[in-house]
Amino acid sequence: GTTAMTGHQNHPGTGQNFDEISERIPIRRIMESYGVTVREVDTYQQAKLTAAVSESLAEPRFNVVIAKHPCMLKFTREQKKKGVFRPSQVTVTEKCDQQHVCIAQFGCPSFSAGADGSVSVNEDLCIGDGSCLQTCPTKALDITRKGEQ
Repeated sequence: GTTAMTGHQNHPGTGQNFDEISERIPIRRIMESYGVTVREVDTYQQAKLTAAVSESLAEPRFNVVIAKHPCMLKFTREQKKKGVFRPSQVTVTEKCDQQHVCIAQFGCPSFSAGADGSVSVNEDLCIGDGSCLQTCPTKALDITRKGEQ
Protein backbone atom coordinates (compact mmCIF):
# COMPACT_ATOMS: atom_id res chain seq x y z
CA GLY A 1 0.00 0.00 0.00
CA THR A 2 0.79 3.56 -0.63
CA THR A 3 -0.84 6.56 0.89
CA ALA A 4 -2.15 9.36 -1.30
CA MET A 5 1.21 11.07 -1.40
CA THR A 6 3.36 12.17 -4.29
CA GLY A 7 6.19 9.82 -5.12
CA HIS A 8 4.41 6.59 -4.15
CA GLN A 9 5.95 6.41 -0.68
CA ASN A 10 5.24 3.37 1.46
CA HIS A 11 3.28 4.09 4.63
CA PRO A 12 3.97 2.48 8.04
CA GLY A 13 1.34 -0.20 7.45
CA THR A 14 3.21 -1.74 4.52
CA GLY A 15 6.25 -3.17 6.29
CA GLN A 16 8.50 -1.45 3.77
CA ASN A 17 10.82 1.49 4.41
CA PHE A 18 12.11 2.46 0.99
CA ASP A 19 13.91 -0.71 -0.15
CA GLU A 20 14.20 -2.23 3.33
CA ILE A 21 11.79 -4.49 5.14
CA SER A 22 10.61 -2.89 8.38
CA GLU A 23 8.12 -3.61 11.14
CA ARG A 24 4.55 -3.36 9.82
CA ILE A 25 2.33 -1.12 11.94
CA PRO A 26 -1.28 -2.42 11.99
CA ILE A 27 -3.02 0.93 11.62
CA ARG A 28 -6.58 -0.44 11.77
CA ARG A 29 -5.91 -2.45 14.94
CA ILE A 30 -4.27 0.53 16.61
CA MET A 31 -7.21 2.80 15.79
CA GLU A 32 -9.75 0.23 17.00
CA SER A 33 -7.81 -0.31 20.23
CA TYR A 34 -8.48 3.35 21.02
CA GLY A 35 -12.19 2.95 20.29
CA VAL A 36 -12.01 4.73 16.94
CA THR A 37 -14.60 3.74 14.35
CA VAL A 38 -12.81 2.49 11.24
CA ARG A 39 -14.41 2.09 7.83
CA GLU A 40 -12.41 0.21 5.21
CA VAL A 41 -13.38 0.54 1.55
CA ASP A 42 -11.96 -0.40 -1.85
CA THR A 43 -11.44 2.86 -3.73
CA TYR A 44 -12.64 1.27 -6.97
CA GLN A 45 -16.10 0.86 -5.41
CA GLN A 46 -16.81 4.55 -5.71
CA ALA A 47 -20.39 4.53 -4.40
CA LYS A 48 -19.30 2.68 -1.25
CA LEU A 49 -16.33 5.00 -0.83
CA THR A 50 -18.56 8.07 -1.13
CA ALA A 51 -20.98 6.60 1.42
CA ALA A 52 -18.15 5.79 3.85
CA VAL A 53 -16.73 9.31 3.63
CA SER A 54 -20.20 10.86 4.03
CA GLU A 55 -20.90 8.70 7.10
CA SER A 56 -17.50 9.58 8.50
CA LEU A 57 -18.05 13.32 8.05
CA ALA A 58 -21.48 13.10 9.68
CA GLU A 59 -20.08 11.38 12.76
CA PRO A 60 -19.16 13.85 15.53
CA ARG A 61 -16.36 11.69 16.95
CA PHE A 62 -12.92 11.18 15.46
CA ASN A 63 -13.06 8.30 12.98
CA VAL A 64 -11.00 6.87 10.16
CA VAL A 65 -11.69 5.82 6.58
CA ILE A 66 -9.12 3.44 5.15
CA ALA A 67 -9.42 3.62 1.37
CA LYS A 68 -7.59 0.62 -0.03
CA HIS A 69 -6.58 -0.29 -3.54
CA PRO A 70 -3.20 -0.68 -5.12
CA CYS A 71 -2.06 2.44 -6.92
CA MET A 72 -2.81 1.49 -10.51
CA LEU A 73 -0.32 3.98 -11.92
CA LYS A 74 2.45 2.39 -9.84
CA PHE A 75 1.16 -1.10 -10.71
CA THR A 76 1.08 -0.47 -14.46
CA ARG A 77 4.54 1.11 -14.38
CA GLU A 78 5.87 -2.02 -12.64
CA GLN A 79 4.10 -4.22 -15.20
CA LYS A 80 5.51 -2.20 -18.08
CA LYS A 81 9.05 -2.68 -16.70
CA LYS A 82 8.36 -6.43 -16.77
CA GLY A 83 7.22 -6.22 -20.40
CA VAL A 84 3.50 -6.58 -19.59
CA PHE A 85 1.45 -3.83 -21.23
CA ARG A 86 -2.02 -2.53 -20.41
CA PRO A 87 -4.76 -4.79 -21.69
CA SER A 88 -7.26 -2.09 -22.62
CA GLN A 89 -7.90 1.48 -23.69
CA VAL A 90 -10.66 3.90 -22.68
CA THR A 91 -12.34 6.04 -25.32
CA VAL A 92 -14.97 8.79 -25.24
CA THR A 93 -18.09 8.06 -27.31
CA GLU A 94 -20.60 10.37 -28.99
CA LYS A 95 -22.79 10.14 -25.84
CA CYS A 96 -20.47 12.66 -24.15
CA ASP A 97 -22.38 15.86 -23.34
CA GLN A 98 -19.31 17.63 -21.96
CA GLN A 99 -20.25 17.70 -18.28
CA HIS A 100 -16.53 17.10 -17.60
CA VAL A 101 -17.15 14.94 -14.52
CA CYS A 102 -14.22 12.79 -15.67
CA ILE A 103 -11.95 15.83 -15.55
CA ALA A 104 -13.27 17.97 -12.69
CA GLN A 105 -14.44 15.32 -10.22
CA PHE A 106 -12.74 12.04 -11.09
CA GLY A 107 -9.46 13.76 -11.84
CA CYS A 108 -7.74 11.11 -13.95
CA PRO A 109 -4.76 12.75 -15.67
CA SER A 110 -5.51 10.98 -18.95
CA PHE A 111 -8.65 13.09 -19.55
CA SER A 112 -8.48 16.57 -21.05
CA ALA A 113 -10.86 19.08 -22.59
CA GLY A 114 -10.26 20.58 -26.00
CA ALA A 115 -10.82 24.23 -26.88
CA ASP A 116 -14.33 23.27 -28.04
CA GLY A 117 -15.06 21.49 -24.73
CA SER A 118 -14.75 18.01 -26.18
CA VAL A 119 -13.22 15.38 -23.91
CA SER A 120 -10.34 13.22 -25.06
CA VAL A 121 -8.21 10.48 -23.53
CA ASN A 122 -4.43 10.60 -23.78
CA GLU A 123 -3.52 7.01 -24.68
CA ASP A 124 -0.05 7.40 -23.18
CA LEU A 125 -1.50 8.30 -19.77
CA CYS A 126 -4.53 5.97 -19.71
CA ILE A 127 -3.75 2.85 -17.67
CA GLY A 128 -6.84 1.09 -19.04
CA ASP A 129 -8.23 -0.11 -15.72
CA GLY A 130 -11.75 1.14 -16.45
CA SER A 131 -12.27 2.79 -13.07
CA CYS A 132 -13.54 5.90 -14.88
CA LEU A 133 -16.49 4.05 -16.43
CA GLN A 134 -18.57 4.36 -13.27
CA THR A 135 -18.03 8.13 -13.04
CA CYS A 136 -19.58 9.32 -16.30
CA PRO A 137 -23.23 10.34 -15.80
CA THR A 138 -24.04 9.79 -19.50
CA LYS A 139 -22.11 6.49 -19.80
CA ALA A 140 -20.06 8.05 -22.60
CA LEU A 141 -16.88 6.15 -21.78
CA ASP A 142 -16.08 2.85 -23.42
CA ILE A 143 -13.29 0.40 -22.83
CA THR A 144 -11.73 -1.71 -25.52
CA ARG A 145 -9.82 -4.75 -24.38
CA LYS A 146 -6.85 -5.40 -26.61
CA GLY A 147 -7.63 -8.22 -29.00
CA GLU A 148 -11.42 -7.57 -28.89
CA GLN A 149 -11.56 -4.88 -31.58
